Amino acid sequence: MTGAGLAMGAALAASALTPAAAASSPPAGPYAGETSAGDAVEFVIDERGALTEFSTVSTCTVYSMIPSTLVVIWPGANPPIDVRAGEPFAAEWVVETDTASASSEYELSGVVNADGTASGTGVVSMDLPVLPCVGSEFEWTASLDGEAPDPDPVYEPTATVSPAELTESELADSGVTISGEGFAPDSEVSLSVSGDEVGSQSADADGAVSFAFASDALGAGEHEAVLTAEEGEASVVFSVTEDAPAPGTIPGEPPSEDDLDPALDGAIAVPASAEPGDEISIAVTGAEPLDEVGVWLFSDPVSLGTQTVGADGRTTATIPADTEPGEHEVAVWASDETLIGWDRIEIVAADDGEEGEGPGEAADDAGESGEAADDAGEAADDAGEGSDETGEDSGEGTEGAGDAAESGESSDAGGEEQGEAGDGSQEDAGGSGHDAREDGADLAPTGGSPAAPLGFAALLMLGGAAAWLGARRRTA
Repeated sequence: MTGAGLAMGAALAASALTPAAAASSPPAGPYAGETSAGDAVEFVIDERGALTEFSTVSTCTVYSMIPSTLVVIWPGANPPIDVRAGEPFAAEWVVETDTASASSEYELSGVVNADGTASGTGVVSMDLPVLPCVGSEFEWTASLDGEAPDPDPVYEPTATVSPAELTESELADSGVTISGEGFAPDSEVSLSVSGDEVGSQSADADGAVSFAFASDALGAGEHEAVLTAEEGEASVVFSVTEDAPAPGTIPGEPPSEDDLDPALDGAIAVPASAEPGDEISIAVTGAEPLDEVGVWLFSDPVSLGTQTVGADGRTTATIPADTEPGEHEVAVWASDETLIGWDRIEIVAADDGEEGEGPGEAADDAGESGEAADDAGEAADDAGEGSDETGEDSGEGTEGAGDAAESGESSDAGGEEQGEAGDGSQEDAGGSGHDAREDGADLAPTGGSPAAPLGFAALLMLGGAAAWLGARRRTA
């Protein structure tokens, strides 16, 4: 008995595995292909995504003393099978003959893809009155008869955050940047942080989006940022840590001058004096290298910071620039807030240098020096004139005495030269005094030149000697 001899019955039963409704339907239209045996395959996907009219041929075998193989026709009368693009389907249905003495059981499975291609398997078995005909499974492939439409794009968005870890104050000040890619171009994307929607915007033509997010109320911990659009969503987690505590003082509460134990006076050593703004070195007796200590300035307690003791047992601190001059105390506390010691220091005002003589005073001194030089010059002139007169008298009283005449002439010449020297000294000294008065701003106070009185004394001695020689010649 062949499949061609079987009549289709009125009763038709079918069951199908229906895929999830979330996927889209495959491209609609007629599909054509072939089986693994080379037989033609045809079916239709309608607009609702149902597979109908599946037709092909296959075989089954009756196992008796002499096995025989029968050809079975798939007439294209299958019940509609709901399919979704890219998802597998399976269906079974039974066709009974008009005599109800034989029936055929069909099984069809496969997948129809969004690109218009399809593949699967099929088998049909027959229940005959004497012996069953066992179906042989076949494979089939098919594609949309004609050009398949472009499949619906599949979007798989992703999200990133930068920085991924930050402090509470950094989140409040600069915040984070949450970026997404892979969204549908120009689609509306919303941002939620820790379950609260904080904004939305459109993706660009490449499906990218970026949000700047800052908050002073989010708090420490891990927080999830979610980017959501119609085509899907993406999430990313960032971590917020607590801010580091602000640097404290040692001790934590400002001490008072009453806390300075007299027994610890001098237990540390500081310079005897310093100026505001100076960095001072402090010898901290009993502290270990790398110990942290608190340094304070009194009488009004002013913290000079938490300092570290060096390998030499010393540390440093800076005197505030607005510290008033006078006696102060520097005290040092250990990290356990016990007083190590204190010492006195004199804060002195910055030294601007001693006041010097003003330009006017220097000019006055120089002027007085010039006047003294003028006086010396006049005295020298008087001495020169006196010597001239003495020389003339000596020449008259020693006529015929060649030595006396020569002496008188010599004295006369000497007197004239001394007189000229006196005049020159007077001019030079006077000039010096004038110049000194003009340039007194650059000169220290000076006295008169010693050359003038010395020259005057020499002239007096020469004049006296000449007078004595003249007197002796007259007596002789």
